[in-house]
Amino acid sequence: VVASTAVEARDLERMGLAVAPVAVVPNGVDAEGDDEPSSGEDAVSALERDRPLVVYLGRISWKKGIDQLLAAVAALGGVRLAIAGTDEEGLEARLRRRASEIGVAERTSFLGEVRGRAKRQLLARAAVFVLPSLSENFGLAVLEAMAAGVPVVVTRGVGLASEIAASRCGVV
Repeated sequence: VVASTAVEARDLERMGLAVAPVAVVPNGVDAEGDDEPSSGEDAVSALERDRPLVVYLGRISWKKGIDQLLAAVAALGGVRLAIAGTDEEGLEARLRRRASEIGVAERTSFLGEVRGRAKRQLLARAAVFVLPSLSENFGLAVLEAMAAGVPVVVTRGVGLASEIAASRCGVV
């Protein structure tokens, strides 16, 4: 059985699903990403450059903690937030309302899916990448941000959290 993080391996064992030896083999990223189709260029280009950019990249899902990220952006004040990802659970409208309620709607952009060259452009503009997930077996987008040289902030629920803490290459 192959797990992408030690957290995932422990979860398999705890649930009794480690029916064979478990090997931890972390995911990797292609920092260039030249073969990946591109989407989202217009949305990324339209982002205002008036404030430091906080980037979230991933599915828009209840478990990703985006509501908490909106609250953090409200507390920070001087930043712009870009949320890039597909809305498979239909939560974007609710998150937009929440952004409006707490006064960050004008500083929050929902970009939709961003891939390929547009994703690299988005990460190049980021002041910080944040993944506030409640549960994430790995966190590939975190690895992509780190490969692009972007500082990262993650929660303890992200599978890479212990590696990030141990290497001091981000904040947990």
